[in-house]
Amino acid sequence: MFGSPGVAETVQSASDLDVPSGQVFVTRADADFWAPVGLGLSRENLRDNPDPIRSSFGAERNSSEDSGSLEGVDDHGILEDANSNGEKQGYMDRETSSLNRMAEIGLGG
Repeated sequence: MFGSPGVAETVQSASDLDVPSGQVFVTRADADFWAPVGLGLSRENLRDNPDPIRSSFGAERNSSEDSGSLEGVDDHGILEDANSNGEKQGYMDRETSSLNRMAEIGLGG
């Protein structure tokens, strides 16, 4: 899950998902303004949707921040690289820490 504002209230932890243990990964960039807004809105509507980024959820948290050699995510979108000025980076844009980590996970790492 990346940029996730939360999951269904029936899913209280990673173990409630039908995936092998240790195979739930989550990331949310500090600069992602919209994910926390979505989580807040779901809570305002009287739903207690758990926040998968919290350690108590049980997912493996991965960084979406600048790592020196890789760019950090600074927008909520999946692909923001289309911007001609190159200022915004989405979760799956080239040369971002989040895309690099997703590739590592896909390769078994």
